[in-house]
Amino acid sequence: MRNFTFKYYFLVGAIMIFSFRAPCQSKKPIDSNIYAIIPFHKQSFMPFDSSYRSTSLIKSEIELMETLLKKCIAEYNSIELKENLSQNIIDITKTVYKKQLVAVLNRKGEKEVWMNCFCDNIGPKWKKYILMVDDGGNCYFNLKVNLTTKTYSNLRVNGNGYRYRSQLHYPYVYNTNISIIFLFTPFMT
Repeated sequence: MRNFTFKYYFLVGAIMIFSFRAPCQSKKPIDSNIYAIIPFHKQSFMPFDSSYRSTSLIKSEIELMETLLKKCIAEYNSIELKENLSQNIIDITKTVYKKQLVAVLNRKGEKEVWMNCFCDNIGPKWKKYILMVDDGGNCYFNLKVNLTTKTYSNLRVNGNGYRYRSQLHYPYVYNTNISIIFLFTPFMT
């Protein structure tokens, strides 16, 4: 009887250890090569006003954000194709976009995130400072995501500089790779 009890408890213990261990191994940390979580500061240049409060993000919320981002981009691409603007298509499956995330709680207590996405390599400062780019085309876009209501809004895709220049009768300027990059430092309180 004693031998049976020991085997029983040993077996139950082993099952518990492996069942608790397996989920821990499958959880991956947030990829810091793709995501930078930038704190919200009420006095800085942000897409949220001072009534919002800073909050944090967990991996499952980032996964939800990615799902909402895919839906938003699919909708955007569909509209661009209908307008015969295939050059504006955003391909998030082939191009790796880095993402700056600013998470806040609104007045209703809903969690919102501003996603600033870009595909150029601009060095390590993007992990600390908000990146703002003039032109750059579909390599640069941003949007808001409401994680509580599972909605997205305010998609803004940068324009191509050559369109503006060609309207000014400078047809020989077609370089879309030239971008003006601004890094905004959040004000500290």
